[in-house]
Amino acid sequence: MITYIYDSSFEGLLTAIYFAYKEEEECRVVSGSFHQLELGDMPVYVESDPELYSKMENYIAGRCGIENLMSMYRAFLGELPDISDAIFRFFKVAMKKGLEAQYMHANPDVLPVLNAEKTVARESQKMLGFIRFKKIADDTLYSSYQPTSNTTPLVAKHFSERMNSYKWIIHDTVRGVYAVYNGSECIVGKTVPRNLPVLRDIDADYEELWKSYTKSVAIKERRNLRLQMSFMPKKYWKFLTEMN
Repeated sequence: MITYIYDSSFEGLLTAIYFAYKEEEECRVVSGSFHQLELGDMPVYVESDPELYSKMENYIAGRCGIENLMSMYRAFLGELPDISDAIFRFFKVAMKKGLEAQYMHANPDVLPVLNAEKTVARESQKMLGFIRFKKIADDTLYSSYQPTSNTTPLVAKHFSERMNSYKWIIHDTVRGVYAVYNGSECIVGKTVPRNLPVLRDIDADYEELWKSYTKSVAIKERRNLRLQMSFMPKKYWKFLTEMN
């Protein structure tokens, strides 16, 4: 089978889908990060093309609907092993059905993408409540976290709209992804920002105050760790000031 292999970026995925959709023979799209060639594979390596990506992005939004484009993007952020080809199959359905694809839960070419999108959207919403900023320089806030999915682009969009009077950095320490807001624009990427302030916690006294406060209002006899973990998985505790 013809297998289009891209560089694991969303730009690369849409570039690969462009070529795969034009292919007359049966084919699939896979990410270079997850795929291992199998017997019978005919690999076609695709390089990201920013111009072609932009054209595809606009074409999908216009032809299939912005909702379908966003479903493809959010599902991609879930980083599931087989999600690239699932997105390609979803794209082919959306090309025929348009926005109707959003409601075709019984279609096996649609459901994996909608499920992946739902998982990513749910986690990104949860992360908004777990992220804790601390001041690391006179005018810069910093937060590190470890999401299961690559939620940083979605989380960064939220904070750039609601905390646009601050400079801040959100750091996914699992993937090495930074979201950096400089007061006017937000840039998300794996490149370490230039002139990154020294990670010097100058809010330590306030953190101790917050810990003392949460400890003073807690009722020791009613402490229930199992219930706490049902609301907030323990893997997130190390990033919450009051839990350390």
